[in-house]
Amino acid sequence: MMLFKKKNDAFPAILLGSLIGIFGVHIIALVESLYYTFWWLDIVLHFAGGFWAGSFLFYLYYYSFRESFRASFPLAVFIIVSGAAFVGIGWEIFEFAMDAIHVPFLGIGLSGKALLADTLLDLIMDVAGALFAALFFLWRKTHAS
Repeated sequence: MMLFKKKNDAFPAILLGSLIGIFGVHIIALVESLYYTFWWLDIVLHFAGGFWAGSFLFYLYYYSFRESFRASFPLAVFIIVSGAAFVGIGWEIFEFAMDAIHVPFLGIGLSGKALLADTLLDLIMDVAGALFAALFFLWRKTHAS
């Protein structure tokens, strides 16, 4: 029994490579304090992370479940974006926990309103990236010739 229905598919390898790339840039940014040098880097990485999560969930939704379990276009977008938002919330909880226990290089060191603003912007970018991925891949799937 195959987990995925498609054979000779490069998409899982692309997903893995992009995940490694996102985490690699994140780790370099933490170690080199690039988030303080480039204020926009966190925004870009959260959008990329949301796009990655949306792409991964699209792939799971369309290539691992039965074909009888298919939703309408709007419901599929909602499922994919909601799942990616859940991943983003988990990441924000992780960041908050790292700050709370003072793990060097893993938290962001913000507090109060700055922490809330950063967290909300991060979640907005996660959802924006996932929404872009969902709309892009679902549109391509429905308009494939």
